[in-house]
Amino acid sequence: MYHRSNVSVTYIFLRFQKFLLSFSGMGYRILAVGDDDCCERVRAVCAAADFDLQCVRSGAEAIIELADSLRHLVLVDLHLPDVHGASWLKVLRAHEPGAAVGLVALTSSRSDAEMAESFEAGADDYVERGLSADELGARARAVLRRRFERDERLGPPLELWPLSVAPLTGEVRLRERPLEMNRREAQLLEVLMRHAGRTLSRAWLLEAVWGGLPDETRAVDVGISRLRRRLGPRAARRIETVDGAGYRFTPSP
Repeated sequence: MYHRSNVSVTYIFLRFQKFLLSFSGMGYRILAVGDDDCCERVRAVCAAADFDLQCVRSGAEAIIELADSLRHLVLVDLHLPDVHGASWLKVLRAHEPGAAVGLVALTSSRSDAEMAESFEAGADDYVERGLSADELGARARAVLRRRFERDERLGPPLELWPLSVAPLTGEVRLRERPLEMNRREAQLLEVLMRHAGRTLSRAWLLEAVWGGLPDETRAVDVGISRLRRRLGPRAARRIETVDGAGYRFTPSP
């Protein structure tokens, strides 16, 4: 949940990161957490994009690194030697600056259950380690764009009564009461509300929210299912399934 007490801190942190990007000329700073193979895959991506990269092997080392230096994106293997990756994501998201960085979960064997667990823990994306450097790079850049390059994230909350979403912080409110929701779920709701009344295909939602590839639309179905549970049975009816086409957010209750 993104409480009001955390809003100003997150806002200042995001604006400070944007300032550093524009002032330093160094570009994005990436942290890879995993074994040597994981690091080499990410190194190929960073070399092509001129990103600064630091590699560590364990969750404990990653926490120390993030406390000591600014990072914009973390790519983490879910099978770390010292901690379960999804548990580590959840701990990181609960504290600054982990609440603001982009997080990509890497897996050697994808499953719907692990995907759902990763998104629940706060991952921005969930990808297989076997992706090519070009594909992994595209996914990483998509997360960075959503985190740091979306102008609408500096705008006011989006409201369609009884729901509201604060684009900058990801805070979601139902009848003025905050809902527990991770950032990915809040982004999905924001996109649906921003295009209320329109049927959005799974492929379109995948690109808009996950920055993903057309053959991974199952992530959208999992995300919609989790979002509906977060909203509760009454508000969830606003998200309609359009058979053979996608999903639609109804403008009025």
